[in-house]
Amino acid sequence: MVQDMDKSRVGWGTTREHAFVVSTYIAWFRQTENETYRQCALDMLQQSAAVEDMCSAWATYLFFAYEQTGEERWRDMIEQLVSQSMSEPVKLADAYDGLPFRMAYEMKLNRMAWVSKVVSAFKELHERLFDKAAGVHCAGEGMDYSAEDTAWFMLALVDTIELCDQQLYEHWRALVDIYRVTLRGVLKQGVADEAKLKIATSIYKAVDLGIIDPERYLPAALEMDAQQMYVAPTLKGDETDED
Repeated sequence: MVQDMDKSRVGWGTTREHAFVVSTYIAWFRQTENETYRQCALDMLQQSAAVEDMCSAWATYLFFAYEQTGEERWRDMIEQLVSQSMSEPVKLADAYDGLPFRMAYEMKLNRMAWVSKVVSAFKELHERLFDKAAGVHCAGEGMDYSAEDTAWFMLALVDTIELCDQQLYEHWRALVDIYRVTLRGVLKQGVADEAKLKIATSIYKAVDLGIIDPERYLPAALEMDAQQMYVAPTLKGDETDED
């Protein structure tokens, strides 16, 4: 289980795990159109909205609530959050807490003004924390590799890639390349049990996005997702532009 992050960063003291549950409900709804999953996601977001300070890791999913309900209070929350000072990610897992939200805001509401800054933040983390000899990222400065922290980084990447318009090819491709390098390193290094579902989820999303070869990587995701906690995409062997 991931430990609670510092209150000043998370606001009301929840963990990233809760935000991950919301993201899973949203993915289930989008893949199955089952109204139960939609309502579960909205109910959890409603509970979080009742708290004074919104957790930054949840912020990305406010767009789902806004798009599904059309209620302006969700838009107001988004604007309030984006107006606050957002810390630059320091550790690898920090990427999950703000970068997908910022990309969602840029693509949906801000005419893509700061897309380059979001991509630059990912690049800076990757270049600073990637151990070329080992082929994996360190969790932070002076820290060792952590499959759990890397899993959050991978989830942040695929969520941001999904949001980034492919017409912004240079930015989109930079994120895709970082994800592919990270995935290869993780599978070579090995995945701790507590990180398996999150890494499998990132693989499922990457397959859906067409940025990795399903025949090569989907079996690994299915093995990690032994309890079938995520609705797996069909293995179609679709072509990708992977090098």
